[in-house]
Amino acid sequence: MLNIPTSFYLPPEDVDNLRTAAAELMKQSQDYQKLLQEFAAHPNPESIFAEPPPPDPKDGKAAKKQNKPIP
Repeated sequence: MLNIPTSFYLPPEDVDNLRTAAAELMKQSQDYQKLLQEFAAHPNPESIFAEPPPPDPKDGKAAKKQNKPIP
């Protein structure tokens, strides 16, 4: 694969807006809804529109969710 540098950058607010728009388009898509039904998937609307984690003060990157084992 070629390593071609890019300067593509979107501010965090634009990324959030794109995610919101994508989620709305997916909700309105009959094809996507049919696919969900075929796979018996049940999307959680709260996770689709969930706020991204706050930036880590150490490096400014979003903190990763940590999966905790269920007791």
